[in-house]
Amino acid sequence: MYSSTKTPSPKSKPLPTIQNFRSSFHSEERSRIVLKKIKIVSNSDLRLSWTSKLMTWKSILEDQKDYRERITKIELYNQKLMNGRRKRPSPHRHNNSP
Repeated sequence: MYSSTKTPSPKSKPLPTIQNFRSSFHSEERSRIVLKKIKIVSNSDLRLSWTSKLMTWKSILEDQKDYRERITKIELYNQKLMNGRRKRPSPHRHNNSP
């Protein structure tokens, strides 16, 4: 009367084994996860690259500002020297007129 092997009833499906679950997970969800990772990584790379570019431009602009300030100081110093120089008689020129 009792059979040693049970056959599943037509209504119930057998539960998936761990192996089946893993393979289905890997086949369906893996591509989504990989795409999500790529998207996250690329977004963070973009943010980093833009940040580094902005920082580079900022440092270039600061260097230019510093350079201009130094040039201005040098030019002002040269003007001061040129305006403040006394005209000395040339040693080659003699002002001994009769």
